[in-house]
Amino acid sequence: MLNPLVGKILNLLADVGEARLFQFKRILFITAKTENLFCHSKKIFKNAEIFDRFENVNELQNLLGKNKCFDMLVVNQVIDNELEIILREIKFRYIAVFGVDISHLNLGAYSRKEIHDLGTIYFPVEKYFDIFMPIGPSDYAIADQSIKNKRKIFKNLREVYYCAAENLNLDAIRIEESAYPFSLSLLQSILSTSSTRVGWYHQQLKQLYSTQIEETMLDDIVSMCSDLFFNNEVSFFENDIPIYTYGREVPHKPYFEHMQNLHPQLRCFDNRSAISHHSVFQRKEIKELFHLVETMTGDSFYSSFLKSIKKEQLELSGAAEYEIYFNFLRLTNKKMVVREPNYLDIGNFHQGKNSTADYFAYHWYIRQKDDLIVEN
Repeated sequence: MLNPLVGKILNLLADVGEARLFQFKRILFITAKTENLFCHSKKIFKNAEIFDRFENVNELQNLLGKNKCFDMLVVNQVIDNELEIILREIKFRYIAVFGVDISHLNLGAYSRKEIHDLGTIYFPVEKYFDIFMPIGPSDYAIADQSIKNKRKIFKNLREVYYCAAENLNLDAIRIEESAYPFSLSLLQSILSTSSTRVGWYHQQLKQLYSTQIEETMLDDIVSMCSDLFFNNEVSFFENDIPIYTYGREVPHKPYFEHMQNLHPQLRCFDNRSAISHHSVFQRKEIKELFHLVETMTGDSFYSSFLKSIKKEQLELSGAAEYEIYFNFLRLTNKKMVVREPNYLDIGNFHQGKNSTADYFAYHWYIRQKDDLIVEN
């Protein structure tokens, strides 16, 4: 029999339209000890770590002050000092309250919705997002500092995901390469080459496919290069509308030739580059993009992507996932906000850190060998 409190939580979440329970990664209960609460919660929230005042206490203490975001806080018992500390130290995507009043606490970052006979749910005023980064061998040495930079800068970051051929033991969730419907060797076979350049296309496809193969990701993610470091917090959403950044460079003609080979309706709509080393990817829109291409080609998106690269461009820059996605959104008239760029492409970390740029790409191919990353 389902624990009554867990049943109420499910009813409350269903009423506000939260259907993807598998996206919940961390849940905290501030409740009286109730029989089988922990066990029943694990059955419902299959991908979540469950914390309460009786279970995982040490792990919870370790997370306090680490800028972690929990998916939900459940409260049906008020211990003011305990709640005050938790609300100060941890961010939540939802706060579900049953049978008690916590409105006297500092809840300025949340809006409130009472649901008749169910309870009260609080939503964050600002939108949370996940970050995904593909990490190649050239960036293994800077990956840990890169993730620390994101966690330090972004207040609304829920989780960081990465994909690398090796387990780098990072403070992030690893997506194994085997989870994807393609491998590096398969890509080499399709392109009939073992060139190291195939790895670059592999990274692009891993970004495009990340939300489609990892169910615990939020529907909205910011996919970015692992060599990106931020000096300032930048917004990726205006309310629920994604924000994109124009690239600094002149549009690269082969990218748009590739797009039109991929689908004849894709073209450069703004006459501007959309490559700014990151992009907001939305699960629904990616799925729609794949369907558009696959319906026309009768082949998988990744195979169509690869076969659309011109042979003379294969060893150069023959495709760009950010250009494809941005111009697909333009083609389908999706709502978006676009801003002008304020970033650098640089090989000296300290110059980038001391610049007025919002962020900088610390590229391996121009990176100075004696340059050391020092992040506070």
